[in-house]
Amino acid sequence: MYVALGVTPDGARRVLGFWLLPTENALAWEGVLRELWERGLRRVLLFLTDGLPGIEEAIRRVYPLAE
Repeated sequence: MYVALGVTPDGARRVLGFWLLPTENALAWEGVLRELWERGLRRVLLFLTDGLPGIEEAIRRVYPLAE
């Protein structure tokens, strides 16, 4: 299970969602990120991950201004 957590500008923490993915690849991660985009998450400044396969490529496609 993968969990996305967010921190608002005022420091509040939020669970953004959780997913069961059949594989770890850029296409799967892009689906997760696009779901967050469609749910209204537009401004992401920073992603912290643990080196998930394909995540960097997916982030660049959906949130190109994020670090």
